[in-house]
Formats: sequence, C-alpha cells, structure tokens
Amino acid sequence: MDSGCALWAPLPSTLRCRQTRRCCCRITRVIGTVGSADRARLATDLGIDDIVDYKKDNVATRILSLTANRGVDIVVDMDFSSTTHLVSQNAVAEHGAVVCYGSNVRGQIPIDFGAWLFKSIRLHFFLIYDLAPGERLSAVEGLSQLLESGRLVHNIGPRYTLDEIADAHEAVERGSVAGNVVLDCARRLHNE
Repeated sequence: MDSGCALWAPLPSTLRCRQTRRCCCRITRVIGTVGSADRARLATDLGIDDIVDYKKDNVATRILSLTANRGVDIVVDMDFSSTTHLVSQNAVAEHGAVVCYGSNVRGQIPIDFGAWLFKSIRLHFFLIYDLAPGERLSAVEGLSQLLESGRLVHNIGPRYTLDEIADAHEAVERGSVAGNVVLDCARRLHNE
C-alpha cells in the first residue's frame, strides 16, 4: 500500500506510531479507537491522527465522516467479532483489508458475504505465537531494524519488582495501564 488510511482498533498503547506507521506500512493517516479520555490523550501523544471513542461514537459513522465517505484502507483489530460489521456499513474502502489477531467470540461469527465479496475485501488472520519460522525471522529482523533505528519505540508503562508481581498483575487486569508493564527482576536481586 503506497498510501492510505488505517483504523487501529483498539489503539495499541504499547507502541508509538508517529513514525512507525509511515515506515512500516506507508500509511499516511491513522484513526485509533479508544474507550476513555485517558486513552484518547495517549493516542494523541502517540501520533494518532484521529480518535474515535467506541463507547460514545458510532465507529462506522465516525470513520465515514473522517474519510469523506471513502472508508479506511485497512482495519487492524484484536476483536474480529466487533469488526465484521464495518465492511457492511461501508467503513472499509473497496479493495481494503481487515487484519485480525483474535476475537472475543470463539464460535461462529456471521459476516455479510455480499458486502465483503463485492468490495473485494481481503481478510488476514494470524497468531503471533504461531508464526511459521520464516515469518517469525522476518518479523524479528524487521522489528529489530526499526527499534535500532529509533523508528519504533516501545511505550513502557510502570515498572515493578519481583516482590510486587501481584500488583503488576492487578494493574494489567484493570486495563488502566498505558504501555507495557515491566517486571524488573534484576532490581530485586540487587536490593537483597
């Protein structure tokens, strides 16, 4: 894709995307979905161009408004069950793609086949834990290059010692942490 608009749903709070969206995918505009004002502020800080609050806004309507009724070129979402309707609501552009790496519903998920077929929508599923060896090597090499060059930056959240492991787990479970929670095992060893 040489240019285009992507929807990240939900916004990946662990990566800064201001530079990475352009170097990784050649995406010129990113719309991120969030569920709180705190996440909206983080999204702005991370360089997301437009924010949609999925708890307050009709996501498809907002996407159409933001894209002059064209829709986004790609949707990257963890939850396939909440994404399928975006195609039939015209929020995904013709010849667009939907990339999902999970779903809150494990059983059958209906899709509007006609909407997907006649818009030539591509669908791609993957599990990061189950990449083929060549895919994993390519991903690791690509990510390593981006990290080394500074074009990809991790958004590090709070750090906990090994003694605070229960607190770290609770922070992740609450869903209130923006970024990766780090368990600093070395810090505990040095303090003993």
